[in-house]
Amino acid sequence: TWYVNADPDIGDNNNIGTPDEPMATIQAAIDISAIGDTIYIYEGTYAPFTVSNKHILISSVYGANALDPVYPDVIIDAQGSGSAVMIEFSDNFPHDNFSSRITLRGLVIENGNYIVPEMIAVVEPRDQF
Repeated sequence: TWYVNADPDIGDNNNIGTPDEPMATIQAAIDISAIGDTIYIYEGTYAPFTVSNKHILISSVYGANALDPVYPDVIIDAQGSGSAVMIEFSDNFPHDNFSSRITLRGLVIENGNYIVPEMIAVVEPRDQF
């Protein structure tokens, strides 16, 4: 389990990723995560990120209640420069459990702009003939 906090007085990518010492970026937490890990994100605005070949849960610290207006938002902002979330799987990644690949919970994803505006892009390997 990893924690991320965008507040520059709290989050730092040199931290160990605990609630008391969270990382600053979602991408840093993804990069050190392993299959089956959970990444909890505190309120704030975050840069786009890419998940490659991992089965992980990325969640607001408020979980399923996060989208209730009483809780502060966790925003993934693509700033009009592409997808806010890119999910990639290679040909050799095991595809035996499709239901547990990537779960995003309680995130506000905004300002995607990628040919046809999309907030989340999923890239699957393509069969070659």
